[in-house]
Amino acid sequence: MGSLLNDVNILITKRVGDLSRLDHIKETIENNKQLYDSDRKYLDELIDRHLFSKETPDTPKAQPTTLKDDSSQEHPKKEEPKDTSVEINKEITSEGSFCGNCGKSLKQGTNFCPSCGNKKKKIPSSNKQMDTNKIERTESMLGAIFLGIVGFAVLLIGFGIVASSLEMPAMFAGQYIILGLFVVIIGGVIMYGAKRMVKKKKSHFVCGYCKYIAATERELYNHSLVCEKKLAEES
Repeated sequence: MGSLLNDVNILITKRVGDLSRLDHIKETIENNKQLYDSDRKYLDELIDRHLFSKETPDTPKAQPTTLKDDSSQEHPKKEEPKDTSVEINKEITSEGSFCGNCGKSLKQGTNFCPSCGNKKKKIPSSNKQMDTNKIERTESMLGAIFLGIVGFAVLLIGFGIVASSLEMPAMFAGQYIILGLFVVIIGGVIMYGAKRMVKKKKSHFVCGYCKYIAATERELYNHSLVCEKKLAEES
């Protein structure tokens, strides 16, 4: 475990891969806990790729002696250094896909989850753009409705305050105030449910363990880790 921890520290120092995930793996190793299979596989790939690369430069073959001038000999081309930032960006984008059923990480180009066998859903770009426009219109409409409910509730409460100041019966004034508060509560419940529905339509990241709806893939990954720990403790 010590050498594995050293490899993780080297990867973090080189800023290779997903730093937040590497920090989580480092914390797990330091606490003498067992790594998940997906984390261990991810770590082994990074170590093989960046620390113990098997690629070795080809040994130059012996050139036969010729009577040609040295000026006519071709100079070997120098290999240009690879842009590691591009590789890191490709690596991050390729690792940013997760199964919507079980939450396991999926490699780029994988159509089926290797853990649960669930098929990865593909969303056409045109339909996704249309859904985004509908969601934006729905959010604007919900905001207008909520402002209308709040305005109506304030109006009712204002009537109640005016009625009490004009020495009208207390019951008459209290009815307006209670009705206004009731409208605010009902409106808040309706808005919460509506926003929840919008969030379901807007987000495609659903935890396979508890059906929790995450806003981003990173949130889904972190939530899936929590669910895995709970299941491990229960078992």
